[in-house]
Amino acid sequence: DVMIALQGNKLVRVPIMEALSTKKTIDKKLYEIAYMLS
Repeated sequence: DVMIALQGNKLVRVPIMEALSTKKTIDKKLYEIAYMLS
């Protein structure tokens, strides 16, 4: 099983287990701005 990810400006396939084992964080301020705009 794979998921689609954005790496740079390209969409790539990433194995699900690899995606789940990598922890990514987002900027809390960007999240708050996106929430306000939605």
